[in-house]
Amino acid sequence: LPLAAAYIPSNFPSPKAHRQWLEKMTTKICDSEPGFLTSEMLDVAPEIMHAWAHNPYNDKSNEHAKECALTVERLVKRLVDERRAGNPEAIATTEDYNTVLEGWSRSGLGIASAE
Repeated sequence: LPLAAAYIPSNFPSPKAHRQWLEKMTTKICDSEPGFLTSEMLDVAPEIMHAWAHNPYNDKSNEHAKECALTVERLVKRLVDERRAGNPEAIATTEDYNTVLEGWSRSGLGIASAE
C-alpha cells in the first residue's frame, strides 16, 4: 500500500479539481474490462476507496453521502470481478471491506445504510 499514496496528488488547485480527479480514476477502474486492470490501477484502488469513504466534499445531503458509499462498494466489486477474471494480483482485502463499512457509517444515513 505505500506505493499507492504516491498516486493521489495532494496539490489540487480546488476541491472541485480533486473530486473530478477521483471521478476520473474511479471511472477508469470501474469501466475497464474484467481482466485488464493494470498494476497501477490495482495499487491506487484502495486509496481511491479511502478518499470516497472520507469524502471531504460531502455536503451531508443523503443523496451525495449515499453516492460516496456506493462508489466505494462499486470499487470493491470491481476488484472481486477482476480476481474472478483471472488476475491473481486483484485482491479485495479486509481493509477494503472495512472501507465500505466506513463509507456507510460516515454517510449519516443510519439504519437506512444497512439496506
